[in-house]
Amino acid sequence: VKMFNDFPIQDERGLYKCEKCEKGWWNDEEEQEDCKPCPAGKTTNFRGAKSDKSCIRKQIKHIF
Repeated sequence: VKMFNDFPIQDERGLYKCEKCEKGWWNDEEEQEDCKPCPAGKTTNFRGAKSDKSCIRKQIKHIF
């Protein structure tokens, strides 16, 4: 059973489980096995993004 925006991962026993895309990646289709990366310089604030619109500019941390 696969939920929207999850992708299957096969474990060492050959069983599949579903995982959400990590931060910085998104998936907009059911049955899609790969997550798509955000454009360069962008990321998401959460796991499981469903659209590239969730990709936002990375904040630059200034060290003084």
